[in-house]
Amino acid sequence: MKIFSLALISFSALTLAGCGQQPMTDADMAAQYGFSLEEFQEQKEAAARMNMTIEDHLSMGGDQDGGAHMMPDGTMMKNNEMKSHEEAAADMGMTVEEHEAAGHMGH
Repeated sequence: MKIFSLALISFSALTLAGCGQQPMTDADMAAQYGFSLEEFQEQKEAAARMNMTIEDHLSMGGDQDGGAHMMPDGTMMKNNEMKSHEEAAADMGMTVEEHEAAGHMGH
C-alpha cells in the first residue's frame, strides 16, 4: 500500500509540475529567435506552407550567414538573401496563391 501511495504522489507531483508554465506566445518566440513579430509570423507561415514546424524551418541550413533554403529549381539560396513570400510573388506580378500554384512554395 505504501508503494502505491508513493507512486501516486510521485506521479501527481510530476504531472502538476508542468502546469504552472505559460505557453510561449508568438512575441516570446520572435524575441527568442531575434525576429520582429511580423518577421516571425512570416517565417511561421512559410514553415506551415512547407508542412514544417517553425523550429525545423528556422534550423534549415546552418552556414555562417544564417542558413539556406532549397529552392524549387534545386538551387540553394541563403536566408539573408530571400524576400518574404508576398514580396517574391509581387515581384513576379502574381498573387500569393498564383505564386504557390506555380510551385514556389516557400520564400
